Amino acid sequence: MNMLEKLDYLMSERGINKSQLAAQTGIPKTTVYGWYTKGYEGIRRPTLQSLAIFFGVTMEYLTNDNIEFEQKEKPATNEDDGLNDLQREALNAMNQLDRVDMEIVKNLAVSLAKKHNQE
Repeated sequence: MNMLEKLDYLMSERGINKSQLAAQTGIPKTTVYGWYTKGYEGIRRPTLQSLAIFFGVTMEYLTNDNIEFEQKEKPATNEDDGLNDLQREALNAMNQLDRVDMEIVKNLAVSLAKKHNQE
């Protein structure tokens, strides 16, 4: 089973389609649809992590074609991910950045956290 077959299976289990997957994970709809038309070879780790967390599976399960089935944890919902709406929105925005920009945002957040901890 390749990653797209696994995504199709996991989405059918949840009763959602590609558009709903995009909306519920914060992954741009064009990205999700692009996997099906252009391939998923360039998928970034944060995006893969978002999918794994959302579906309650490991990233290895999603990316390893030799793993057919995996015992899934209860799928995460917005209520039990431990994030508030602002944190979730920031994380979803970061998932759309390239690695360099992500590093810049992370460094800024760490710097601001240190500043606030000193006050």
